[in-house]
Amino acid sequence: MYYQKLSIPVDQHYVDVLYYKAKSANRPIIFEMHGGGFMFGSATSDAIMCHRLRNELDVNVASIEYTLTTKAPYPTQLNEVYETMLHFYQHADEYQINPDKMITLGHSAGANLATTVCMKANETQAFKVCLQVMDYPYLDLVSDSYEKEQLSGSIGPKFMEMFKERYAGDQDPSSPFISPIKASDEQLQQLPPAVIVLAEYDGLKHEGLAYANQLIKNCVETHVKTVKKAPHAFMEKYFSASRVVRTKYKEEQAFVWIKGHLQYYMNREF
Repeated sequence: MYYQKLSIPVDQHYVDVLYYKAKSANRPIIFEMHGGGFMFGSATSDAIMCHRLRNELDVNVASIEYTLTTKAPYPTQLNEVYETMLHFYQHADEYQINPDKMITLGHSAGANLATTVCMKANETQAFKVCLQVMDYPYLDLVSDSYEKEQLSGSIGPKFMEMFKERYAGDQDPSSPFISPIKASDEQLQQLPPAVIVLAEYDGLKHEGLAYANQLIKNCVETHVKTVKKAPHAFMEKYFSASRVVRTKYKEEQAFVWIKGHLQYYMNREF
C-alpha cells in the first residue's frame, strides 16, 4: 500500500485523504486534487503519481477525496479542500510537515480547486500557499461549452455543459471561486507562483493560457508548458496503468518539468 487513509473532519462530516508521508520530518506538503469534471474520478487513480512525488522529492502528499457533484454541488468541494488544508496546517507538528511550504496540485477540475483554494486562503488569511500547480486546468464555467474549440483530445461539449451545471448548481458561475478566469486583478495579485501544463489537443488550453497571461500581467511568477500532441488528461492516463511505461517520452518529460519546479519552490526561501 502506497498510502495511509485518513479521515479529516470537515464541518459535519469527514473527508478521506490518501496520505503519502515523506521519508524525512518537517518536509513540505502537496495537496493533490484529481480531475473528472467535479463529477467523476477518485484520489486512488492518482496513486502512482503521488507515490512517485513522495519518493523522488521526499515530500508529503495529501490526495483529497473531495465530494463529487453527484452528491453535492459547489461550494462543498472547495470548502472540503480548504478545511483539509487548514487541518494539516493547524496540526503541522502532529503530521511533521512544514506549514510554510504548502503546495496545491490539481488536474482539470482539480486544477480549478488548486487555484480557488489559494484565493480562499488569501481571503481568510488562515494559511499561505507557496506554489500552485495546474494540469490542463478547467477555469471557465461561464462560456458556452459548444463554442469552445473542439480538438481531437478535448472533452465533448455535452459533458462539459453537464459538469458546469452540476458544479455551479444555483450559484453564479461567473464567481471567481467557480470560474477563476473571472478573478479580479486584486485577487490574482495575491496568488502564489503558478506552474501550468497545457495539452496541445485540448480545447481547455485556451482558458489555461488566458489565465496564465492574467497572472503574468499581475506580476505572479508563472511557468507554462504546452505538451505537443497531448490530449486532455494525458498525465492521469500516463500514471493510471499498473506500471508506468517509460517510453512515453512527452508524458514523462512533462512530469519531470513539474517536478523540477516543485523542487525549486520547495527549497526556495520566501
